[in-house]
Amino acid sequence: MVLPWPRRLTSLAAKFLVAVIAIVVVAAPLTVGALRRSARLRIATAQVTAGPVVHRLTATGTLRRVDSHTFALDIALDIVDAAAIVAGEDASVEVATYPDDAFSATVMRVCGRVATVAVPDPGDALRAGMFAAVTLRGARRDRAVRIPTRALTFQPPADLVGADVSIDRDDAARRVVWEYDGRRFIPEIVEVGLADDQWTEMIDGVLHAGDALVTSANAAR
Repeated sequence: MVLPWPRRLTSLAAKFLVAVIAIVVVAAPLTVGALRRSARLRIATAQVTAGPVVHRLTATGTLRRVDSHTFALDIALDIVDAAAIVAGEDASVEVATYPDDAFSATVMRVCGRVATVAVPDPGDALRAGMFAAVTLRGARRDRAVRIPTRALTFQPPADLVGADVSIDRDDAARRVVWEYDGRRFIPEIVEVGLADDQWTEMIDGVLHAGDALVTSANAAR
């Protein structure tokens, strides 16, 4: 049956309205409450940049005596650290007994995910069993795409996440960072490499210098 023009227009308008509503529901799955929460958030971001990264690792271990004037300690490495640290590199070691002093040290060997650090002690100041903190500086990249290291630890509110994301938590090289589109947090999976206190090298991912990554999100007062 052919409807008269006024009724045909009304029918078409109704179908269009249903289609628009369906599109809105798919594109904006956030609840009203979540949208209100999002509007009240104070978002802090830091930009992806290009520049040098020098790998820095701080770890702890217990000193053991090797000979009359040398101690050693073993430190555990993750997959990223193991690729960045090599035998022969300089290190520094600190112990609580001498908080103002740092002892020069050297990486003796790297075996799998364990590095052994040698600590010379010509002044006989150290003792076996002392708890020590060791700092290592490994490989360097001069032209890396750098992610702000603090962006790697950010976790958004679960109800404001714009897409599901899943990675193997045992794979230290694959991490999730978050962008913010004004309403929700969008995940980006990246593969990371060298890292220091401020920057982490991105080996693989779609981010570019100038992209803003979320480092914190707090409710505005």
